[in-house]
Amino acid sequence: MNLKKYKSAICIVAAVGLLAAAAFCGYHIYHHYAQVDEQTEAFEELAEIVDNALDEEEIPEDTPVSEGEDILAKYRELYLQNEDMVGWISIADTTINYPVMQTKNSI
Repeated sequence: MNLKKYKSAICIVAAVGLLAAAAFCGYHIYHHYAQVDEQTEAFEELAEIVDNALDEEEIPEDTPVSEGEDILAKYRELYLQNEDMVGWISIADTTINYPVMQTKNSI
């Protein structure tokens, strides 16, 4: 083989490698944004559960779920789904509106 064929083969291998790298990166970028959308939707559903909790029941907002628990009644549904939930953080005029989680086995 002459030098021209080697250069041609190297260019083809490099082009295939670049296309594979671009496809790999594109997939991971798409996957990342799909997960962000999924998490945003899940947090919106959680916020809706909290907002609707008092509409369904006539329990005062500041009534604990049970004695010895520091979870308010409006968070009961979420607490029953995951007992690591200890509260909710929401800041006006921002997108911050999330549950606060804490394990009992803190390090």
